[in-house]
Amino acid sequence: MRLATVGNEIIFASDVMPRVDEMLKQYKGKVPDEQLRKQRWVLAKQAVDGMLDVKRVMQDFQRTMPADRLPMIREQVDESFQESRVPQLMDALKVNSRGDLEAKLRERGSSLALESDKYFERSLAQQWLRQQAKAKEKFSHEELMEYYQNHQKDFEKKGKVRWQELSVRFSKHASKAEAWAKLADMGNAVLQGVPFEQVARQASDGFSAREGGMRDWTNQGSLASDKLDQALFSLPVGQPSPIIEGPTAFHIVRALERVDQHVTPFRDAQIEITEKLKEESEKAALQDYQAKLKREIRVWTAFDDPEFVRRIGMPPLPPRR
Repeated sequence: MRLATVGNEIIFASDVMPRVDEMLKQYKGKVPDEQLRKQRWVLAKQAVDGMLDVKRVMQDFQRTMPADRLPMIREQVDESFQESRVPQLMDALKVNSRGDLEAKLRERGSSLALESDKYFERSLAQQWLRQQAKAKEKFSHEELMEYYQNHQKDFEKKGKVRWQELSVRFSKHASKAEAWAKLADMGNAVLQGVPFEQVARQASDGFSAREGGMRDWTNQGSLASDKLDQALFSLPVGQPSPIIEGPTAFHIVRALERVDQHVTPFRDAQIEITEKLKEESEKAALQDYQAKLKREIRVWTAFDDPEFVRRIGMPPLPPRR
């Protein structure tokens, strides 16, 4: 049964259905047969759609590459298949020999020869795609500056701080006054020279107490308490804050390192901008190349036929563009 044609190549149901049936085997007897039947065709369509672009690229490769070079290329890709893909398949299918692997693949409607063909197609299509959809590598100063000016928000960096805290929870004490007094004693100990980390480990109620009250980099404005946020981004680095009342506890905090909110200057952003422009160029080149193949290489699938779609019980599909 023909499921699709790509140029002069046919995709048969036998190229797709064994893998689909293997995927659905685990649901046999657990899901109503009618539901499985419909899902079988949904998966078949997904599999076919996933093959179309690869087939187009391969046909472009074959009509461009001299035929006398194909045997050498095939030999190189086959070496890679034997060295990397075969061990992966053996591991995935939990077999210890090539004979067992072949038998296991045949149970699934495949074979080493078919797997080798698929590997060859995928590998070659990826390489050919990279060669044909060439991205621009170098950009002028004007192009970099234009991107920088048009994407200013991308270079606005929030302030962030790495910090420590001492906390005393209200719920662990008879009154707020008692909780406040305990934290005041902890803060005085730090001022008298006891290491902040030691005080946190011995007496703090904070979830970071075991780590000496250490808190990782935190973005400005991300803390639930505005008072804590303000203290961490206004006090000198290393200076403990006064006691701050939060919703559930009293806190003393200090910033260990801080990066204030800023805009990355153009001179420091040029490498990042170049990479972003390369990504955009590569994406555009890929889209242009694939659009060219779609114009040049005709594709038909059984799923484009409204009668076939109705017969297999799938909802109507939009026309292929």
